Amino acid sequence: MNDSGREHYDDEIDLFEIVEILWQGKWIIVASVFIALAASYAYLMNKEVVYEYNLPYSSITAPNAEAFRHFLTLSDVPFSLNEKSKTLSLTSTNPNYQAVISSEAAIIGNKLTQQKSQSLIKEANLTIKWMKYKSQSLINEANLTLKLIEKDIPVQILNSETAAKRYFEAKSVLQNITDGAGDIPVQILNSETDAKRYFEAKSVLQNITDSTSVIEFKSVVKTVKSPKVTLVLALSVVMGGMAGLFFIFLLRMVAAYKKRQQVAI
Repeated sequence: MNDSGREHYDDEIDLFEIVEILWQGKWIIVASVFIALAASYAYLMNKEVVYEYNLPYSSITAPNAEAFRHFLTLSDVPFSLNEKSKTLSLTSTNPNYQAVISSEAAIIGNKLTQQKSQSLIKEANLTIKWMKYKSQSLINEANLTLKLIEKDIPVQILNSETAAKRYFEAKSVLQNITDGAGDIPVQILNSETDAKRYFEAKSVLQNITDSTSVIEFKSVVKTVKSPKVTLVLALSVVMGGMAGLFFIFLLRMVAAYKKRQQVAI
């Protein structure tokens, strides 16, 4: 009974004994942590710092977004595009890369604006050309109508409502031309839709120099991607402390083993 009770007592964990062991080996733990911190410091000093640069931009429409992606592929700066967060990002060991990034972003923005301006100019010119083509067709048709009616007996217009209507419409078209319509296509006087398209095209050509930017970039944000100094130092303290504990209990086991050997002798 006494032997079994003593064995049961010996198997129990004595917290006070563990605390005493740790207190006796406190300098071992301190030394282990110090060594780990020194090793971490040496690692950080020799580790090349990698910076992450992020450049937010304003949202752009689908056609411009496609051109934006195209210009990014042609850029000398290796941007990575995140369309969800509307951010351009890249990593570099250069600590002063903001100026290069801002300059390249400005170049891309100018290219987008120029492309949009050229597209607007082209579309406006095509609109005006088409309007004038339709206008000339209308004039030619009016002249032909008058020739056909006046070739025979103009009095026939008094007896034919259709012929009369065509005759006076043709006269009206030609009268509008001679009354100072200028280069404004004739048919826009009678079509609100055509008139709107024509004057919008004219406005584009007159104010194309005042076109706003397609995209706007914000300030470049720089962060340290690696090494994570705080994380490295925290892991050093933890790993150093664990190594110290392991060494303390290893010494304790060795001492206990030697003691049992001496008792056995």
